[in-house]
Amino acid sequence: MEQLIENINHSQLVNLKAEVFFEESLRIFRKEDPSLELWCKKMGMVSRVASRDILEVRTKFYAQDDQMKEAIFIDLAKNSLYHKLPEILFHPLNLQQDGTSKEKILLRMKTEQKKADEYLEFFAPFDTELFKNKVRLSNRHIYAFSDPSNRALLIRTIKKIINKDINLSNTQYYTFFRKLTHNSELKENLPALEKLLNDILGYKVKLNYIDKYINDDIYTKIGQESYLGNNMGLFGEFKAEHQDLKATLCFNQDLNIKQIQQEYRKVESLLEFFILAIRDIHLECYFEHHRDFIIGERMLYYGTVLA
Repeated sequence: MEQLIENINHSQLVNLKAEVFFEESLRIFRKEDPSLELWCKKMGMVSRVASRDILEVRTKFYAQDDQMKEAIFIDLAKNSLYHKLPEILFHPLNLQQDGTSKEKILLRMKTEQKKADEYLEFFAPFDTELFKNKVRLSNRHIYAFSDPSNRALLIRTIKKIINKDINLSNTQYYTFFRKLTHNSELKENLPALEKLLNDILGYKVKLNYIDKYINDDIYTKIGQESYLGNNMGLFGEFKAEHQDLKATLCFNQDLNIKQIQQEYRKVESLLEFFILAIRDIHLECYFEHHRDFIIGERMLYYGTVLA
């Protein structure tokens, strides 16, 4: 055990954040002795060395039920309950009295320093329990993406933030949310959007702009039959100033009509986050594989999707 502690004190582990170090060291020491206790002794912020949380790892023996037990003490550069309570509860406000010599003052300072160390030992169990609560809160952030319970909470939060039913799996929702944080880089960026859709949906989607033509009469109706501008030739099909978006879904497996329609809705819903609202999204699909027909087992064109 002594050799293990010495190795830890001279390793890079002591440069970790205190909450992370506590979790890692607990795992290491419990491998050696599952019943080993791990305590924290907070030495105060004034004891910080090179801005490190961990000052030292050491062993300490204590008596319990007429037996001596070994515990691991981690000296932290953090304030204890002792530091947060009023100083007058533990020490006199003035160590110097009339006629007191310098030797006596120095002796009293050493005595008070010894008392301070005893108070830190006394508050160590309380500080440890409070610190364990902080470690649990820290772990919720560290393991937010890997712990199953935390991940379920994360997915619910993501769905609440997106606030749109896209019919994605939890993994797809998580991937989409991560990409959504780079929304400014993805807007109207077709190559980046193709990669995004491929990462989320698992198949290729080809995107390109197409010209938009308007056939509707845009002029105001006058009376029953007359339209302003029609008698001047200002009617018929014309090309819009903006373009629409065409998305081609490239499937590598057979899908029925219902499944294709579901994929259409997914792609359209995802693209709406990154494409201008004035653009219409036109969807089509094709299958990147051969569909064989064997006479006697299947009938030509029966059950075939012509997309």
